[in-house]
Amino acid sequence: MSRRPPRPEDVEADIRTALVNKTGLGRDGWTLEEVAVNATPGTHRYVFEATHPGGERSLAVKWCEVASQAQDEWASLEALGRGTAPLVAPVFLDGRVLATAWLAAPRADTLLLRSSEGQRATCLRQAGQWLASLHASGPRRRMVRDFRNLCGRLRTRFASARSVEADRLLDALDQRASGIGRIERAGVPLHWDFKPRNLFVTERGIVGFDVGPIKPGLPLHDAASFLTAMELDRYEAEALGTRQAGTVEADRRAFFAGYGALDAGDVPLLDMIEDQLLVARWLRHSTIVDPPFERVAATTQALAARGLPERAGVMRPGRLVRRRLLRPRWSDRIAT
Repeated sequence: MSRRPPRPEDVEADIRTALVNKTGLGRDGWTLEEVAVNATPGTHRYVFEATHPGGERSLAVKWCEVASQAQDEWASLEALGRGTAPLVAPVFLDGRVLATAWLAAPRADTLLLRSSEGQRATCLRQAGQWLASLHASGPRRRMVRDFRNLCGRLRTRFASARSVEADRLLDALDQRASGIGRIERAGVPLHWDFKPRNLFVTERGIVGFDVGPIKPGLPLHDAASFLTAMELDRYEAEALGTRQAGTVEADRRAFFAGYGALDAGDVPLLDMIEDQLLVARWLRHSTIVDPPFERVAATTQALAARGLPERAGVMRPGRLVRRRLLRPRWSDRIAT
């Protein structure tokens, strides 16, 4: 039997109790304004702006149905906040309630939706620079990643999404994954959910938030997460009748201008992780009754741009690549 979703009044009561416990300010003086909700069953999350007449500043307060999510984010903000990539400042943790400093700044996804081509390029370059700083901020640890059973794991995870279309997509992905096989790379601290909607754009530059658990991973995971999310945001806007400035290729060039070039040997790995993220998103949509049409259309368009499930000869979105002593150059690669 599935759990009942949390009642909003219970969420607010938890938050008010935490605010009193941690700030010492009166319970009834707090004003809570809901700013975001993630209604995923079993892992609901609410975000409020909390203000108090006796307080010096507003707080961004997140309530997590799963307490470990709040605890993981707190630990990550404390650890990663000592690096050079700016993050929202943690204020307190009380059970499933996490509070950070409130930033009165636009999110990157909102800014990109209405920006000019030049403003867009500046924002994306800064996002790339922020990510490069994050990945350089912590210890590097050798790690192994095996792609050979990737599709088996996806089939298990999305068992309810089985269909002829899903099998075709997974078979095509499996063929690509077998070409990557087992790899060893240096793992670094990751954001784990790096995308435009998890970045604030301030006068001083990019500030990250909504970070995942403090554990190392392949740096290309964050890069692929951002590149696919940026592309999907564009396609979703187009499906709803709004055109964003520039092109997918111009966006990617701007990001890599900040992030830096990839080693030639990492290009197939970045492509593989992008494919994996998009296939998982397509499968996730298949488990939902009546998913938003713009999200389905955007995911299908992004997969087609990578030759999935069966469009051999498609030129994939490009990336900046360094090759020994030569200057980095922009590289397209035919999907196989």
